[in-house]
Amino acid sequence: MAQPLKDAGLNRATISMDAVDPDRFARITRVPNGFDNVLAGIRAARRVGLWPVKVNCVLMRASTKTKLSLRHVRARRGVVVRFIEFMPLEEGRTCRPRP
Repeated sequence: MAQPLKDAGLNRATISMDAVDPDRFARITRVPNGFDNVLAGIRAARRVGLWPVKVNCVLMRASTKTKLSLRHVRARRGVVVRFIEFMPLEEGRTCRPRP
């Protein structure tokens, strides 16, 4: 969809990346092959000249491996990686740090 969106006047894109591991991504989103589709969308956005392409990530208990993976995405894909705060969206749920 990147080219038709660019042709319609879109100049930039913001994409949510729920995880940097394909298996975890599938568990979170419940979308088969969703991870590969997101990466393909990022590549397509860059290929048609959308800029900036921003990738929003919510890190919960992020490991060093996760952070390095996100840096890899940023470096290889030429995107702006933004870390956003986790916000529980379901009524009555709160986010508590794990011990």
